[in-house]
Amino acid sequence: MHKKYDIDSESIFTPSDYGDIAKTIADLNTETQDISGSHKAEVIISYLKDHKIKSTWAVDNPELVSFLRSAKHLASLELLFESCKSYSFFSAGLENYIKQNVHESWA
Repeated sequence: MHKKYDIDSESIFTPSDYGDIAKTIADLNTETQDISGSHKAEVIISYLKDHKIKSTWAVDNPELVSFLRSAKHLASLELLFESCKSYSFFSAGLENYIKQNVHESWA
């Protein structure tokens, strides 16, 4: 069972306030470090937000897409994105954190 996130228009994403999320993102970076491809963070964000990925990104990142579709442990991240859907400032902070902490890998 995942906790509900209470986010409002004045909320900002601060990793120290969301330790479980920061750890999940760190784990996600480690788990995907050997998966090569481009736009890794953007693919992850797109999938977690809407379960949609640009077709060009899906073609360029089949291993990452397969990983994301089977990764049940990312539910807390999906829930956080769902909770902040109406709050673009919070969402942008979360997205920037993911972009800073999920690194591209090249084979």
